[in-house]
Amino acid sequence: MRSTTLHRQLFCALFFVLTTSVMAQIYQEDFNSQGNWTRDNNDIRALYVSNGMYYFEHKKQTGFREFTTRSFTINTSRDFEFTTSIKKVFGETDYGISFLYDYEDESNYSEFAFTSTGYYRVAESTTQSKFKNIKSWTRSSAIAKGVKTNDLKVKKTGSMITFYINDTRVYMMDFKSLKGRKMAIRVYRNQKIAVDYLRVKYNNSSSTTSLNSTPKGKTILFEGYNSNVNDWSEQDDSNARLAVEGGNYVMNHRRSSGGWSSTINKYINTSRDFRISAQIKKVAGISNNGFGITFGKKDNDNQNHFLISSNGSYKIVQYKNGVRTYPKNWTKSSFIKTGDNVVNYLKIQKKKDAYKFYINNSLVFTSFSTKFYGNRVGFTVYDKQTVKIGYLSIFYAKANSTTASKENVRGGTGSSNSINKHVVNEIILFDGYYNNKNNWSLDSNESVKFELKNGNYFFDHLRDKGGWSSTIDKYIDTSRDFKILADMKKESGILNNGYGILFGRKDSNNQNLFYVNGNGSYSINKMKDGKNNFLKKWVKDDIIRKGNGGYNVLKVVKIGSKLEYYINDKKVYTDYYPKFFGDRFGYVVYNRQKVSIDYLSVGYLDKKTTSTISSSTLNSTSVTDKVESYTYDSTGYHFSDQFNNNGNSWFVKNDDKRNFRIKNGKYYLKHKGSFKEAATSDYNYIDTNKDFEIQTKLDKIAGKNNYGYGLIFGKQDLNDFRFYISSNGSYKISKRISNIEVPIKDWTSSSYINKGNNKSNILKVKKQKGFYKFYINGAFVFQTAFQGFFGNDLGFVVHNNQEIAVDYIRVKYEGSFVND
Repeated sequence: MRSTTLHRQLFCALFFVLTTSVMAQIYQEDFNSQGNWTRDNNDIRALYVSNGMYYFEHKKQTGFREFTTRSFTINTSRDFEFTTSIKKVFGETDYGISFLYDYEDESNYSEFAFTSTGYYRVAESTTQSKFKNIKSWTRSSAIAKGVKTNDLKVKKTGSMITFYINDTRVYMMDFKSLKGRKMAIRVYRNQKIAVDYLRVKYNNSSSTTSLNSTPKGKTILFEGYNSNVNDWSEQDDSNARLAVEGGNYVMNHRRSSGGWSSTINKYINTSRDFRISAQIKKVAGISNNGFGITFGKKDNDNQNHFLISSNGSYKIVQYKNGVRTYPKNWTKSSFIKTGDNVVNYLKIQKKKDAYKFYINNSLVFTSFSTKFYGNRVGFTVYDKQTVKIGYLSIFYAKANSTTASKENVRGGTGSSNSINKHVVNEIILFDGYYNNKNNWSLDSNESVKFELKNGNYFFDHLRDKGGWSSTIDKYIDTSRDFKILADMKKESGILNNGYGILFGRKDSNNQNLFYVNGNGSYSINKMKDGKNNFLKKWVKDDIIRKGNGGYNVLKVVKIGSKLEYYINDKKVYTDYYPKFFGDRFGYVVYNRQKVSIDYLSVGYLDKKTTSTISSSTLNSTSVTDKVESYTYDSTGYHFSDQFNNNGNSWFVKNDDKRNFRIKNGKYYLKHKGSFKEAATSDYNYIDTNKDFEIQTKLDKIAGKNNYGYGLIFGKQDLNDFRFYISSNGSYKISKRISNIEVPIKDWTSSSYINKGNNKSNILKVKKQKGFYKFYINGAFVFQTAFQGFFGNDLGFVVHNNQEIAVDYIRVKYEGSFVND
């Protein structure tokens, strides 16, 4: 997509600095007038300011064009963010629109780009290393596809820099430095866009980013209308036409008077800070009545509206018990983009006790009397007019020391100290139920019905008596401190029996259960060998939210040798002799009732006491001797498998000869008995015309020390190449032709091998400039002339009564940039 042809123009811009204790505006351009921005129209390009936007068209079928801001000064030791809003008007669909947020010149810049087909990338270019993908083109549901507007944000917090599209985080990496002191917008191949604004500001320098930032700032809903998964109303009659089509929600109100609403049910915890925002395009119709967001709705008599009109006014309406009041009646605003076929952005931001109302990112009103009456949110259109909603975004604000954290989603009576003391340092699992990536049961039968819908996991137990559970297998190192937390809602059903979480489960006879009921009681049961051992049995507690519709947050925290149980952040019991029977955890429901789970969070509270293999050790001769998983960002690899699931269909079987299985992020290969070998391979094409490297981490679990195990590559049928090691400290390189082994390098002792059981070794094979090069734990051990592959299978082998675990395998081409 990158052209060598470049024609650029420097432009002047409005520049101002605000100095406050929390944040300062460094640069801001809202295109309220033509000012000094270039105005031009020829056979190459078109540029002009209109209706508060800067329109930019690249008319050629090849190459790209760009425009830049003037220079500004920024202190990179502080936290800051770059933001822009870009509307695709027309043109090529699968070529990039680039926000060059850090720009020096055409050869030195940092890029955050997207396409109108729903892909984004992060890249950079320098004079020394030329253009380089950091995050290659990746599909994201956060992108509003087609002729839509997308808001881009690049935010530096501490030592990290994070990339957002429409308020959804899509990528994060280490912050290094800035190359320039300008911003630019670049358009590839015959496209026209409209830029709403370009801004840079400092953020509060005390804020930090950690692994907890995703759960703390969890997206409640992002609806891009690429499908109707959230069950928006669709109809076509004399009253209205409602349809999800072309990546929009179309609302065509056909009556000459009155209003029409369309809402869905989505719970928002109003004790937390949150934001509701929407992109709404006025298509056609009258201009003197409103359209906008409806929120906090219970029914037509109890709801809130935030409305604008296309002649440039807004109002805020509140209905309570059928009585209508106006926190803000019709008021003119220059922030509204007027007329038909224009886009406006509405935002409602709740911060502490205040509700702030924004139009196109400009604050127009603050209310301290806004109330939520119910959980419905959506849109309303008055009189005969048509609008298209491009997206609806709802998310909780990230917590800080003075606000409730994600761990207190529906809160208790705990102090701010109790809220923050269980901070996750290493995520084991976070599931917000936007998809079924963790393979929860979706069974539906006469006994139970499971369903993933609207970012929740619904669990409907249909029998009058008995219990039912849904669990997944996920290893937790119980020698470490950890936390399990679930946010659950009782939807319907009986009140006098339990629903909750279970953990440390081996089977239905050996497990830990923690549950509440709709009458306001809880139980804790440590079941062993089929016998109940109630640590607490139906104890009343006012902290429990009773009845159907009640939300409760259950949390289990393991600290040292004790296990603490919490309901809505109140500690209700401490077990000083906990027992974990197995690796399964999940949910349990007793008798006929239905619950939903908003999210499940599992993570370690401590930091590892033993070091894992980091990227710096991969080229070192000193590798840790602990059998721990090493995880990394798979971006940039031609092929990568960290065995978090069996998405690549590796061979799994347990019989009298072998036990091959994927568990806890590893591929375990156990050879049974004394027959010669057990091997497995899978098709993975590697272009051997290119230089490449294959790397794998193998953990020796148990078994003999004087037999080999290792990597197979270039395999087809009975022909392959092999790189063996043994846990007594030797390695061997060979090839097999018609199942007859031909040594390339016979068994050779090496001090680079970590010997014995419960040890890890990293094997790497590089094809480089006509040679194979072999490495053990980052140390070069052997070189031989390149020989062509027999085929494209890649795999592993283990000999004579040994067990190994493959932590990962990955392939990259020479020169590929990977974020390891």
